[in-house]
Amino acid sequence: MNTLLNSLGEYFFPIGIVVSSIFIGLLLRSLAGWWLRRVTTRFKWRNAATFIPVIRKPILYVSVLFGLDLALRSVTLAPKLIPFVEPCLWAGFILILSQTLARLMVQIIQVRGEITEHAPATTLIRKITQFGIYFIGIIMILNSFGVNIAAIIAAMGIGGLALALALQDTLSNIFAGVYITIAGQIRVGNYIKISDAKFVEPAEGYVEDISWRTAVIRRLDGNLVVLPNNVLSQATVVNYSLPDALCRVSIKVSVELSADNRRTQQILYEILAAQTDIFAKPEVYLFEIHDASIDYLAFFLVKNPELQFTKRDEIMNAIILRFEQENILLKSIINNNITLLQQLAFIHKTDNTISSK
Repeated sequence: MNTLLNSLGEYFFPIGIVVSSIFIGLLLRSLAGWWLRRVTTRFKWRNAATFIPVIRKPILYVSVLFGLDLALRSVTLAPKLIPFVEPCLWAGFILILSQTLARLMVQIIQVRGEITEHAPATTLIRKITQFGIYFIGIIMILNSFGVNIAAIIAAMGIGGLALALALQDTLSNIFAGVYITIAGQIRVGNYIKISDAKFVEPAEGYVEDISWRTAVIRRLDGNLVVLPNNVLSQATVVNYSLPDALCRVSIKVSVELSADNRRTQQILYEILAAQTDIFAKPEVYLFEIHDASIDYLAFFLVKNPELQFTKRDEIMNAIILRFEQENILLKSIINNNITLLQQLAFIHKTDNTISSK
């Protein structure tokens, strides 16, 4: 009986070390949370609350790993167990560290994207960051077990060619997504219009996300358009959010030839000037004269692409009502596709107006 108690008593001390490490880990985690909240409150760091759980969580696990390591060294079988158990403990520590760093970097990228409007985070950037950190962690774990990393890399180089050929479409989408993200010409939150021969009609809407294989466009009707990254990178894209989010809208108004030219232009300008949510000074030009009609071009700016439809509707209704009151015969009102030279002339005028403000 005494022999049994003595043999069991040998393990009481290691068990006590493990239990103590758990309590120490809980205490350190609580102290770390209290200290981090105090520091972030004192220095008024924005979005700091998202980092606190990421930093606090692994403290307990690391404390338990150190407790297990100390407990292992206190038993009589330590010389036999250490060569097998210590690499496992080291691998666990690397895994915890990799997971913490990956989550922390993703949070940093996410917060930076929320703060910096011109560089919002995409799923692709987050996934690449996570993959890179975990890949380094796996290499370190394999090295701790004595695996020949150089041989694995050489084997990957030989088999990588065959794998690349098999995953050619997937890899092309990944590299296209990386190119789109790094170039910065299409960003999350931008309003874009995509024209491509593969589409029955142009895809138009807000960029929701760019992942490792696809880009997601949210149309104004709420439906999502999912495009492969390589299609998006090769298509003709109009980005209405760059260099600014202002949307330039043009309307062509046709009236009868006998209408007073100056009076018609003045009425159109008054209608545009009376509208709200129009940025900068609107412009009205005499565009074309036909055998039985005169065409005018009306230009105006709205703050974002979503407003172009509602403002166009309001302005068209206002034109119809005002022309009826002024006894001006209206031939047609259309959303006109103006030439590049005319558009550049208007953009130059509006840009000068914006810069002067």
